[in-house]
Amino acid sequence: MDVIWPDVSDYCDALQAPGTAFTDTALKSAVPVLDRLGRPALVVGATAAICRAQSNGHEIVIRLFLRAPGDILERYEKIAAHVTSDPLRLGSVAIPRGLRNEIRILGKAFPVAVMPYVEGASLEKALETRLGDRS
Repeated sequence: MDVIWPDVSDYCDALQAPGTAFTDTALKSAVPVLDRLGRPALVVGATAAICRAQSNGHEIVIRLFLRAPGDILERYEKIAAHVTSDPLRLGSVAIPRGLRNEIRILGKAFPVAVMPYVEGASLEKALETRLGDRS
């Protein structure tokens, strides 16, 4: 049987009650950035929605999957292991943390990914700046 994944509305509802939606202690205290209507402000893509939040004095990003994430959680683990293996890399990379069975919605647990929020240019803009706009 195929798993029915939460939609954006389901995630908005869950983010308004993080103490009951999340299992991770830090995420239970997360306070999402709100939109002008007072709901969690989500940026929605093809495979996930992203929510900025404050948690224990830190600004974070929570990635909420709209469909099965495939092997992304394993890839996040490998990225984290690689980056943390060299102390010189730690200051320049936001290390993702994949959490399985983390957010409970409609009686089921779903994975999320969490990472520090880093202010800066998008990858596209950063590459344009470094390489020049070649379009």
